[in-house]
Amino acid sequence: MIRKMKHAVRWVAIGAALAYVFDPERGTARREALRTRGQELIDRVTGSGAQLSTTDHAYAPAESRESTAPGNGNA
Repeated sequence: MIRKMKHAVRWVAIGAALAYVFDPERGTARREALRTRGQELIDRVTGSGAQLSTTDHAYAPAESRESTAPGNGNA
C-alpha cells in the first residue's frame, strides 16, 4: 500500500514539475532561468576542475607530500 502511494506521489510531483516548466504563460521565462542556472553550475564545476588540475600537490600521493612537508627533517 505504501509502495503504491510513493509511486503515485512521485508521478504527481513529476506532473506538477512538467506543468510548472511548460506553463503557456510563464514557462518560457522559467525554462530560460533553468537554462541559465544550469549553465552557471556547469561553468562553476568546470572552472573548479581546471583550477584543481593546475595545482601540483592536489593529486600527489601522501608519501610525496609528507616527504616535502616542512619540519619533518627531510629538506
